[in-house]
Formats: sequence, C-alpha cells, structure tokens
Amino acid sequence: MNKHLIASLCGLSLTLLPAVSNASEPFMGPYFSFNGGMALAEDSDSTEPGLPGTLTLESDAGFAGTVAMGFRFNPNIRFEAEFGYQQNDLDRLKYGWESIPMDGETWSNSLLVNGYIDFFNNSPITPFVTAGVGGAYVEVNDLKFPGEWGPGYDGDDTVFAWQVGAGIGYALTPQLTLDIKYRYFATADPEFDGTEVEYASHNIYAGIRLNF
Repeated sequence: MNKHLIASLCGLSLTLLPAVSNASEPFMGPYFSFNGGMALAEDSDSTEPGLPGTLTLESDAGFAGTVAMGFRFNPNIRFEAEFGYQQNDLDRLKYGWESIPMDGETWSNSLLVNGYIDFFNNSPITPFVTAGVGGAYVEVNDLKFPGEWGPGYDGDDTVFAWQVGAGIGYALTPQLTLDIKYRYFATADPEFDGTEVEYASHNIYAGIRLNF
C-alpha cells in the first residue's frame, strides 16, 4: 500500500512540475506600464553672464510619473518607449553666503527609449537594471522672489536626456508585475535667455507592469 501511495505522489509531483515551471517563466511579448513617485531634484548650479561666482537653485521634493509601452524579447532583455513627467517647486537661491527664498517651479516632459536587463530566477522577485536616452522639454514657471507683484520669469528649452537605474519586479500574476525602482534622471544643461542651468534628479517609483 505504501508503495502505491509513494508511486501516486511521485506521479502527481511530475505532473505539477511543468505547471510550476511555466508559471515562473517571464511573460514574453508586449507590455504596458505606469509608475508614480517622488522626484528629489539636485541643486541646480548656473552662471549668470557678467556675474562672478555660481548661483545655486534649491528645490523641494516633487512628483515624477511615467507611462511606457514595451516588448520583452527573451527572459532577460526588454525595451520600451516611455513618456515621463516631473515637477518640483523651487525653494531657495544661493549665491556665496546669501540664501534667498524663491517662488516658482520647474517641470519637464521627456521621451526616452529604455533598455532593461532582468536577472530572472525561480522566485517571484526579479532584480533589474535599466538605462535610457532621449529628449526632454524643460520649463521654469513664474520664477520670482516672494512678495514680488506680477508674473515671474518663464523660460523653456528642449535638450538631450538620459537615465540609469535599478529596481525589483514582484510577479503578482503571470501577467501583472509590481515594480519598485530608483532612477537617476539628467539632461544636458537647458538654456534660459543665455543662462545655462543644471537639471537632474534622483527619482523613486512604484508602479505596475501589465503583459498582454
């Protein structure tokens, strides 16, 4: 009787193994993703024509979001086209020993082509690294000192953009993945009326990826 029971259990195990294996394999083909999170803008240094030294703009933590369409070619490689948005309120202007409160905001729209390397394993958690290049439209809105009347300064520029990052994906189902990732996003220095300003940030995202 024990021999029959053991044989039955072995047969059941062999039957289930392919199903478990297939469930753990990544879903090939197209996917859609969207992410939202926090944008921690780096201090933006700039040099003003005719003014010695460096001006530094500090920003508050802001919002960053992305939507993307991608395609997985094999268990480890996928590519996507991504639209991104980011907004930060300005906080202070520093020049030498002076620190002056500022009003206004910076925001950007970006279009990037991103590549991913997924370190696929037999668990539901898949680490990954990513890098991407593209372009960004960067704008400064209503830049002025507190208490000033009337509209502030507005400026915009379109520049080269790039990103690198890393994260993990948690497979909720074979079609649905929860992503948590860090990204360093930066652009070539946008120019506003002859003044070049640095633009970069450390972004933390959470989002979902839907395979179809």
